[in-house]
Amino acid sequence: MIVNLEGLDINVEVSGEDNEESVLLIHGFPDSTKLWREVAPKLVSEGYQVIAFDLPGFGESAIPNDVKTSRLDNISNIIVGLLKHLEVEETHVIGHDWGSVVSWYFTYNHPEYVKSFTALSVGHPKAFLNSGFSQLLSSWYVILILNEELAENLFTADGWSLFRNFFVADECETNWIPDLSRDGRLTAGFNIYRANLNPDYNDDIMKSVDEITRPVLAIAGDSDPSLTTEQVDTSKEYVKNDFDDITIEDAEHWLPLYQVDEIVPPILDFLKKHS
Repeated sequence: MIVNLEGLDINVEVSGEDNEESVLLIHGFPDSTKLWREVAPKLVSEGYQVIAFDLPGFGESAIPNDVKTSRLDNISNIIVGLLKHLEVEETHVIGHDWGSVVSWYFTYNHPEYVKSFTALSVGHPKAFLNSGFSQLLSSWYVILILNEELAENLFTADGWSLFRNFFVADECETNWIPDLSRDGRLTAGFNIYRANLNPDYNDDIMKSVDEITRPVLAIAGDSDPSLTTEQVDTSKEYVKNDFDDITIEDAEHWLPLYQVDEIVPPILDFLKKHS
């Protein structure tokens, strides 16, 4: 269904019975609600109502008119509006990639809505920013993405060859490239980087996230080419509640797609512990 939130049409998918135990799923780049197609049914089968939505400009959500709409604070306002629209007073939150960054921000600024938070692949923003040279090397592509128009041209040149070389997954052909090939979609996706990492569009918004007061489960793959396990492990320094940290061997970045059987059982245990 389409819900107008903060003046933007947002694609929302709700599955499972309406009850007090809900889970909000937040995807990252270059995904959409399709990221959760294997995870969501498993959560529903355990009795949870599952809420997933496409970030602004992603999937079937409308493309914003400006870059700043993709700032963490504006997306957080959209989430508040969505929960109010669905009459959800409190929910578990699971985020992956930029969805994890959004979730860290949301959990810090709106703890009253969050029962627990599961971070997939991306640690606390300050842990990420302070994780040193190895993470800087792994994040080389971010510098490219921050260059407006240049990034769009380079990633799509020669039949999206650079995109295919970096985002190595079957999902490239089935979902990512078809979705991002639509008018304005690649720029809208890149704008989540620009809105939150380019100082022209924010006031160090990533650094504004501080101590988390809700329980956190952090899961990372030890072979993630773009994110180190250090930035997840050190996130415990910023959590003033239960913090569980799991590293999955031989797993790369796309945990909700390719490590479903490894991540769902500990997530369910964590949700039940904090229900």
